[in-house]
Amino acid sequence: MSSARAAELLKGQLMPFIGHALSEQLDYVLRMAQSEDRATADPPQTEKHAEARAVKVMQLMVDEVVGSIGGALEPILERAERNEELMACCDAVRQLGLREDVGIHTTDAGSATGCGGSLREVIVRQISTYAFTELVGIFGKPNILEAFARREACRVEALLDDPKQALRRERFQAVMDAMMDAVKSILRFFPEKTLPMCVGKWREAILRTIAGLRPTPAAPQGSLLANLSTARSVGGQLLQGAARTSSEYLVSSEMQRLYPSLADTVNEQLRTQLWAPLTEALESCAVECQKAVKRTIIEPVVAKADGYELQLFWCSKQNGGDSFSSATPTVSYTPAQIAPSELVRSLGEAIVEIPLALEALRGNGDGDCHPNGIEDLLEEVAGDWLEDSCASSRGRVIEIRLTTVTISVD
Repeated sequence: MSSARAAELLKGQLMPFIGHALSEQLDYVLRMAQSEDRATADPPQTEKHAEARAVKVMQLMVDEVVGSIGGALEPILERAERNEELMACCDAVRQLGLREDVGIHTTDAGSATGCGGSLREVIVRQISTYAFTELVGIFGKPNILEAFARREACRVEALLDDPKQALRRERFQAVMDAMMDAVKSILRFFPEKTLPMCVGKWREAILRTIAGLRPTPAAPQGSLLANLSTARSVGGQLLQGAARTSSEYLVSSEMQRLYPSLADTVNEQLRTQLWAPLTEALESCAVECQKAVKRTIIEPVVAKADGYELQLFWCSKQNGGDSFSSATPTVSYTPAQIAPSELVRSLGEAIVEIPLALEALRGNGDGDCHPNGIEDLLEEVAGDWLEDSCASSRGRVIEIRLTTVTISVD
């Protein structure tokens, strides 16, 4: 039998039948327990003894039922290939319920002291809780939980398997959607055990993919801009949305019914072990991508000064001999005047054109398509980037080129 078919039978036939049978047995057990103590002069004491005996007998019956169901169901659960089928079976056994109305043979049952209801209602609540715990425990075997967690982890990892596929909005969105579906499934199936099994695997898989956004020396400017968009805008938005969705689900009526005291613990676990590390990695990656994009603007400017220190007009102590070539004019020059003017002019022009290079990143408006959020980013950082690019260009030329120059004056 498949687990899907087992879920149908549990929900449609077995659980209603067991609930009805246990209710009938409770009527009988309670009637017998009350009849044994009917001659006792102390009604509260009679009721207490009747409750204890009835609960004990009903727990034994539940143990027999759970043992039979578990023996038949466990092999089916171990063969399950889809977590939806496991959860359907688990949801089905949660439907077990005993009638709280007083049976025709127990109309003389007194009210339980301090309980606000009949003795039968008190026992029904105890036995229902006990039966629920024992039946759900069938699904809590380590091998079943490990298989469940493995499938939920693989659901996310499968979307990140291809290292050559860039992490863009559509792919990141698919990963977040799959992870949120997995979180919702886990929160319905022993979250205190299955969630820790999955969080670490999700985190490591996504961190490996985020690492692919980090710049490489040969990365073109377009790729850097796309990676910057993913790290700074897309990824951050999607992570915030996923964190908000998970928090809202944890306080939903469904979760409050299943695990009323678990919301804060799970929220903290997701925040510290998943959302925070991923957010930190994206922020770090965005910083690296910004620096790399700025380098694509600065390096061509610095390149204008290539060979500046090797020009013939420089007088080099290291080279010895005649400091000037035969083409050197015979007129007298000051140290400032003998600097090669053409390269200085080219460098100055390149620095002046840095604003144009920054503007070019935003496209020319004729169909240029930039990654999401890039135009907003460039608008936001334009002033800082301009100042930094100009200062860095001048600083690198001075450090790399001018500090190596020695001027000899005869």
